[in-house]
Amino acid sequence: MADFDRESEALFVQKLYDGDNGAWEAVYTGAVLPVLRTTTRGGISYYRIIQDRALDERSIHSMLFEDMIHKERLKNYRYGCPVVYWMRHYVTKLILEFCKKNDSPVSDEDYKNVFISESRQEEWDLVEQCFAELWRRNAMRAYVYLLRRYEELPSVTIAQMLNTTGGNVDQYFARANKDMLDLLAKHGGMQ
Repeated sequence: MADFDRESEALFVQKLYDGDNGAWEAVYTGAVLPVLRTTTRGGISYYRIIQDRALDERSIHSMLFEDMIHKERLKNYRYGCPVVYWMRHYVTKLILEFCKKNDSPVSDEDYKNVFISESRQEEWDLVEQCFAELWRRNAMRAYVYLLRRYEELPSVTIAQMLNTTGGNVDQYFARANKDMLDLLAKHGGMQ
């Protein structure tokens, strides 16, 4: 993650605007597939939800391209974290919006349990804002926080990725978690 900087991310984003196949493949593997592999707190797989509606991974990828480029959502990206992580939120949103428009008797109850209401959307926006601030303050802590909290990777795996020890990863995570809680409280958010 030490490689992440605004300049290289800006170059990558420009490739996305230019329709570069390699850049969009990186979005597919870094944003679309991780969301589809995610199981919600209710134990519901986003992959199952899209299958029930006769969609596949590439359909979601195309929808994301349409949303980012043609609907110009990519202009909202503020370089607070890698763009592929930022896009994951939009992948989830696209799937759930598609569910609202396309009923499926198989998983309708499932998606209703995970749909983000407006108030939940405001909470998520606040979390994104606080995470971006954490990233600006200490990118390594933020990266470890992201990998542990949202990617659910164990400390040992993260330690191998970052060439450090599990103890260091645990320290980074504990400090990042405290920082996030402080930022959320500071911005009047969730406790």
